[in-house]
Amino acid sequence: MTTGAIGATPKTEPSILLQGIGTGKKFKNLMFGLHALEEPMEDCSLLRGTAKIEGIQFSSSGATLESFRFTDTAGNQWSIPTNIGNLSNGAKRDANNFVRVGHSYFMVFQVCGSGGYPSLIEIYDAEALKPL
Repeated sequence: MTTGAIGATPKTEPSILLQGIGTGKKFKNLMFGLHALEEPMEDCSLLRGTAKIEGIQFSSSGATLESFRFTDTAGNQWSIPTNIGNLSNGAKRDANNFVRVGHSYFMVFQVCGSGGYPSLIEIYDAEALKPL
């Protein structure tokens, strides 16, 4: 993970990112990321990098993926709130199935305050981020 300061960014609505895949005569959309889940804030540290998800936690009702867990290269364990609640209802359903245990993702999150409160900004399927 690398750190850096956050600059001013325009407000963007939270969204899921889809990629169209053609397989023979069929065409389908595959989700490859979640974008703008949280607004970056000044005076927070921005972290980004690829990590394998070790665990996930749903709300008590089981309707919303609330957080996921991973260990960074320095051995620090992180539990990151997903901010999926900021998405529309239809997008929430898709997003709940996006983050899976054992799968690698490229993520951008911020850490704020003296307590180091993390907040997910963006997450992408690492397999979808292949060089052009």
